[in-house]
Amino acid sequence: MQIAVHYLPHFVAESDLAGSTVIVVDLLRASTTICQSLANGAKCVVPSLEVDETFAKAAQFDRAKILLGGPTDRRF
Repeated sequence: MQIAVHYLPHFVAESDLAGSTVIVVDLLRASTTICQSLANGAKCVVPSLEVDETFAKAAQFDRAKILLGGPTDRRF
């Protein structure tokens, strides 16, 4: 069995992973972001799996009191 570790997605081409079993672990970046947010005064962190889910959740809050984060080019 061969195991390869890639720390960020841009370090490997999609074609290099074709036909492989791939496991993605994003725990460190997510947990670090959550801890830093709370340590710097956030009252809560509401994680989402999908961008559309994030915007749907955000619409339930006062926009002036929330901060959205994540890789997206969409506007709230």
